[in-house]
This record gives sequence, C-alpha cells and structure tokens, in this order.
Amino acid sequence: MLRKEPKDFSGLSLNIVPPEEAVLAVEVSPEQREINNKRLAYEDSVRTAYVSTFLSRQEAIKFAREVGVDSTKAVEILLKSRGNHTEITSFLSSVPDKKREDAMLLLEVISDKDLRDTPADVLHDCLKHTFPCRDSLMRDFWAQYVLNPRISNELLSKYKGNFLKKLDKSFIRQIREDPSKWVSWCKNYIKIVDTLNTQHIPVVPSGVWSSRRADTHSRDIFCVAVLRSCGVPARIDAVTGKTQYFSDSTWVDVNFESGAGTFSPQGNLQLNFSPSKLIANPQYYTHFTLSKLVDGRLQLLTFPAGEAGSWNVAFKEPVSLDTGIYLLVSGTRMASGSVLSRLLFFETKEGETTTVDLVMRENNKDVQVIGSFNSEAGFTALTGEEETPATVLNTTGRGYFVVGILGVNQEPTNHALRDIAAVAADFDAWGRTMILLFPSQEQMQKFKHSDFPGLPKNIVYGIDADGSVQRMIVENMKLTGKEHLPLFLVADTFNRVVYFSQGYTIGLGEQLMNVIRKL
Repeated sequence: MLRKEPKDFSGLSLNIVPPEEAVLAVEVSPEQREINNKRLAYEDSVRTAYVSTFLSRQEAIKFAREVGVDSTKAVEILLKSRGNHTEITSFLSSVPDKKREDAMLLLEVISDKDLRDTPADVLHDCLKHTFPCRDSLMRDFWAQYVLNPRISNELLSKYKGNFLKKLDKSFIRQIREDPSKWVSWCKNYIKIVDTLNTQHIPVVPSGVWSSRRADTHSRDIFCVAVLRSCGVPARIDAVTGKTQYFSDSTWVDVNFESGAGTFSPQGNLQLNFSPSKLIANPQYYTHFTLSKLVDGRLQLLTFPAGEAGSWNVAFKEPVSLDTGIYLLVSGTRMASGSVLSRLLFFETKEGETTTVDLVMRENNKDVQVIGSFNSEAGFTALTGEEETPATVLNTTGRGYFVVGILGVNQEPTNHALRDIAAVAADFDAWGRTMILLFPSQEQMQKFKHSDFPGLPKNIVYGIDADGSVQRMIVENMKLTGKEHLPLFLVADTFNRVVYFSQGYTIGLGEQLMNVIRKL
C-alpha cells in the first residue's frame, strides 16, 4: 500500500483492534463511599442553587413582552443563555428601538456557547459598528458573514469600533470596493510567527493589530474581522478552513502569498449508500470522514456533525468540492472496541461529478454499536418499600448493563421474563446489573414477582414515570409507529448500544447472553 500512488489506490479494508484494557481495581471502604456520596450531594446542591438563578420560561416571556421583541425567539435565546442571561437582557434592554430587530438577528446568529459567555459590551460594539444591510433579501447572509462577530474559535471581543477608528475612511472605501487590498495589507504588514503560539490559542483581532505579529490562524481571523468591520462579507470556511471574502456574487479564496484573491476550480462529489437494518443514514465523524490531499498531507474537511452532515442531507445529492485527490474513510465500531474500516482514494475533476460508494462494513458474527443511550438517564428505583430517584449510571456502575421496559401482563413481556429466568445462572455469573422499568406506578402495582420465579439476582426494578427513558430509546433506535413492549437493550456507560429487541422475541434470554459473551 505504501508503495502506491493515491490515484492507483482503489481501496483498502482494515480491522483496527485496540489493545486489551487493563482495569485496575480500586477498593473503596464503606466510610470512603459515604464521604464521597456526601460530597456529590453537596456538589448537586451547589449546582441546583446556581441553576435556580436562571430565567424561567415565564420570566423570559415577560421580559420579551416588556422590551417588545418576538417572544418565541427571545425566550429560546434567553433560556440558552443560562447564567449569562443578565448580560443578554441588559443588551436587549439598552438597544435603541430602531436597532432591536438587528439585535435579535445578532443573538440568533451567534452560537449557544456565545450566548452563555459573551458580555453585553461586546454585543453593543458589534451592533453599533456594523455597516447596515443594503438588500433586505440578503439579511440572513449579512447577519452570518458581516454582523456576526464569531469567526472561528477565538474569544469574542470588541474589535469593530476599534478598526473603524484606526483605519482611514478612504482606505475603508477602497477595501469595500476591492477586498484584495486588505489581503495585500495583511501580507505586507503582519509578520507570521507560528513558533510563538505553540498552544494554538487564537490572538484576538485587536491584539494582532497592535503587535503586527500573529500565528497563521490568528492572522486569518484578523483578516476576516477587519473585512467584516468594513462591511465586506467574509469567513473562514467551516468545511475547508479557507479564508474567503464575498465579491461579485461568489466566494473568493484569500491567497496571502500573492496578496490577492483566487478562484479554486470546482468539481462535485456524490456518495452512493445502501441503507441497512443497522445503519440507515451514516453520520459524518461518527461513520465516515473526507480528507483532501494537500502537499502530501491529508486535510480533514469539517462538515457539520449530526443530521446536518449526514449522508442523507449532505452527500446523497452532489456536493461541490475543490478539484483534487480525496480520501474517504468509513468505519463501523464493534462492541469489542475494534473498528471495521475502509479507506478509498478518489479524484474530483473540474465541472465533473465523481460518484463514490460509501461502504459501511459489517460483521454479523461480532457485536457492533447500533445506537446510543444516555447512561445518566433518570428513573425511580424501587428498593424494598422505598422509591428513590436514581440514574442508570449510579445504579449499574461503569461497564455494560441491560435495560428493559416492561409491558406488565402482556404476553410478549411474560415470554421475555421467562426466557431470562431460563438463563438466570449465566446472568448471575456475568455479575452486571439488569434494570427493569415499569412505564407507570399503576403498571408496577400490577406486576407479580411470584409469576416469574428464578429471575436473576442482579435485577433492579424501577419506574419510568415520565416516560423519558422509553422516549429516548424510541428516538435513538429510530422506532416508527407504536412501539411494542417489551423493549430490551444492552449498552455501556460510554452510551453505546450493542443490542436491541422490541416486542416478542424467541429466546430473548439466550440472545442477550450470546451478545454478552462477545463483549
């Protein structure tokens, strides 16, 4: 493989197997456990006290009506701001009426983290010193690439007012007419010293202006910040990492070596994928990635995570990419920790559509991760005659576990429990916890333990009173229509589901043990 050129490389399948885990057992005395539990309870009380200071939905609605902004949008913004709500409310309260619509647009375009972190004076600086939008049809575009103070991973700071004060008005007009003039200025006056920023922490734009020195990434952020301050749409492209400005209805790549803008030839990529029972819509980062070969090195394309970067949304239809050689990596993670991966090089050519098969390898003889389950999910644990709040994690401890949602007095559930009882000795030998949840208090009261003798000893019963655990299983396992109880899954406290069963299943106990034996 190492002797081949990327263009000659048709594909390679690799099984990536991690080393065996060496777990060091830590013995904890009952006294130490009690001290730790008290400390955890105190930490929870501190957190709860802090969270109680956040705006409630009713308070947010009242504030939105008082300042005269769209209550639906404002409420979501204020709830997302959490402990920073005083800064956000201060900003909205002090914005002039004629600017309030733009203020809301600004709060909508910054990230949720920025809502939680950004001081009001930074928002005021951005709003006050942004050139107005000339075209009402372009307001969303203007908000994202001119109004928006967020460029990359830098700390948000006041910079627009500072740059508009420092730059000569005639030079600002020149930049607005020809943004490449600012690129040329950066080339001539900003010295690149990457060795001085070994931790790669971005320097704020005003800091770059003052020192005239920066690492490459901080220089790119600075370039975009000044262009936006001058009213020129600009960005660091989220997918390719290129610094770009918008001119003549197209994005222009910044070339700092020449001090000008360039246009990269474009091709198209379309990924073909056949949905399977286990993977219906592969997700970027989770199931596959794309990297471009640049100067002999692979440069990862940072498409969005989650649904926005999934095959069905981003790659089912042709997507525009720079021409060049790319590497498609796909992988199926197994329950053992190993990954069934596939690597494929391909080339995109100008004006052409390259079609590539996205292959998710499977191994029906092994256990693989098929979904997710939040191990911090809460339920009401039944301990003797008591009902106490609990989570899956603090009930099972670290490792694998079984969770079941029962349909009391329903034949599929009765069959499932008898099948589990048939292999109770194996479950007891395994030693991990099985959590069996009743959908309601009423269902729990109808359940008769005496009808199912011989169940494993490591069962913890509980109530999913608000249905949150069941809803999470339905959503994460992508169940459609009315779900049929019982629901059973095997997962671990890294939130990986390796087995799932719904409704009537023959030999459920043996199926569960077959999976467990492979873990």
